[in-house]
Amino acid sequence: MQRGKILDMIVRALALALATSLVASPCSARPRYTVDRAVMLIRHGIRAPLEGEAAAAPLARAPFPQWDTPASHLTPHGAAALRILAQFERGRLLRQGLLPTGRCPAPNALTIWTNSLSRTIASGHALAEGLAPGCPIAVEHRAEGEDGGEQPGLVDAQGGNHVAVLRGRTHQGAPAGAGQQQPQRPEHQRPVRD
Repeated sequence: MQRGKILDMIVRALALALATSLVASPCSARPRYTVDRAVMLIRHGIRAPLEGEAAAAPLARAPFPQWDTPASHLTPHGAAALRILAQFERGRLLRQGLLPTGRCPAPNALTIWTNSLSRTIASGHALAEGLAPGCPIAVEHRAEGEDGGEQPGLVDAQGGNHVAVLRGRTHQGAPAGAGQQQPQRPEHQRPVRD
C-alpha cells in the first residue's frame, strides 16, 4: 500500500514537470517585448592608486609596485580591459539590433557620458573604441576636473564615476531625464565620492 502511494506521487510529479516544461517552452512563447535601447553603467577601468593609498608601504614585507601611470589615472591595462568588455557588449547589442552591422552608429544613436575625472573620461573613450571601432563617437563630460562629478539627470548610483551608454534621446535632443529636478537626499543617502 505504501509503495502504491509513492508510485502515485512520482507519476504526479513527472506529469507536473512535463506540463510545466511544455507551457514554459521557449519555442511556443512569442516575445512580448522588444529591446529598443540599452543603458550600461560602468565604473572606470583599472587605475593607478590614489594619492595616499600606498601609505602602508613602509609596513609591507615587500616593496609596493611602481606605477608608470600618474596617480588615480586609468592604466593602459584598464583601458584594454574596458575595450574587451565593450567588444563583448557590442556583440550583444548587434544581435539585439541596437548597433548597426558593418557601419558606424547614426549620430545620437550611441551616447557616452562620463563625469569630469580623467580616469572616467579615458574609460569612456576606451568603451567607445570597443563598442564602435573606428567610429567618431564623442565622449561627453564636463570639463576635466570640474567639481560635481556626475551628469545631472542621469543615473546617480553610489559613486558618480559611472559611464552611461544610451541609445535614443528625447525630442529636444537632451538625454532622457536631463533637466529634471533631483530631490534632495538625507546625508546618509548621498553618493560617495572617490
